Amino acid sequence: MPEMAEGAVAFMMSMGKTGYLFPTIAVIEITGGGLLIAGRMIPFALVILAPIVYNILMFHVLLDPSGVMVGIILSVSLGWIAWNRKESFTGLFK
Repeated sequence: MPEMAEGAVAFMMSMGKTGYLFPTIAVIEITGGGLLIAGRMIPFALVILAPIVYNILMFHVLLDPSGVMVGIILSVSLGWIAWNRKESFTGLFK
């Protein structure tokens, strides 16, 4: 794992000390990724993955800029999938 900035390390350590946050995130990522791979309930998968992808992007933008490309790639990928399924989200924006 590459070296992270001091603030990023402190943030990761504090999240790890909660004891529940990383396992919860892992379950959500596996569930969402599995649904995307299976091609089932894609709008639901996008909705549960969006906050995680957003936080990955913001973590790298604000705390560890050296890894910002990961957040950008994930955000663009999620946005592209959502754009291709935009008819599923029309009710959110009425």
